[in-house]
Parts: sequence; structure tokens; C-alpha cells
Amino acid sequence: MTDMGIFRTTIVIENPANRGDRREIADVMVDTGSEYTWVPARILESLGLTHERMARFSTADGRIIERPIAFAYVYAGGTSAPDIVVFAEPGDMTLLGARSLEGLNLRLDLVLKELVPAGPVPVAFGVTARRVGSRAAVAQNPPALSRQAQGSASLPRRAVVR
Repeated sequence: MTDMGIFRTTIVIENPANRGDRREIADVMVDTGSEYTWVPARILESLGLTHERMARFSTADGRIIERPIAFAYVYAGGTSAPDIVVFAEPGDMTLLGARSLEGLNLRLDLVLKELVPAGPVPVAFGVTARRVGSRAAVAQNPPALSRQAQGSASLPRRAVVR
């Protein structure tokens, strides 16, 4: 396999129970086809992370495998977020998964081969009620999005990079 269609980055992992103790991991493949972030077990164990539970995974060749998972802070692209990390065994790939990208609010710039901010986080505006005196006033007209925000709202949130 050549690196032509592969996007790699550097991430940092931190144990939420021991803030400040971090491990940097270079050459991590960004894989939007993987939900979770896969980190070598020895790195997660060196941070004092313990297995929360076992999870099952389906591989590209159709095998079902099990790996322990934990909760950690993931840093990438200048931001951070709490997420699930998989204890990768020798032979497993080190991956930054789609769930981490979503939590970090990052997207892939395939031309520059870097992670970039995904823009404003989408939110659902609904009908809200607030009390005015003894009557409920209903706000039905949420603020309009700026043209810039409307344009970024239509951008794809994920791109498959293989």
C-alpha cells in the first residue's frame, strides 16, 4: 500500500484522572472508516488507563475481534475532547477515528493533508417558551444564520480517506 491516499497526523492522549501526564503519538492514520481511536496498549497503560469494558470490532476482511476500551482525552488539530480509545495490540494500526474527529469538531483538508476546524457546531433551534408575567411567550423565529455560516453548514462533515 502506498501513502498516496493516506492522511497521517500527530495526536496526544491524556488520562482524565491524571491531568497533565500526556503521550504524543506521531504518524497516526486518520481513518473515518474507524469509529474509535486506536492507541497502542503500552501507551495507554503507561498513562495509567484501565480497561472499562471489552468491545467487538468488524475488520475489513470480515473477522470479528475484541479489544479493551477506556476513556481518555484526545488532542489533535489544536483542540481536545474526551473520547473512547481502544487498547491496540501489536499488529493493530494506530488510528484517529471518526468519533474523535467529530468530538474535536475537525474535518480533513485533503489538499493540504491536515486537520482543520469544521466550523460552527450544528445546533437544533426549536420553539422555546419563556415566562412573561403570567403568560408563556413563545419564540418561534430563531436568529438567522449569516451567509458564511449557511455556506459552512452545507459542507460535508466526514470524508473517507483510504
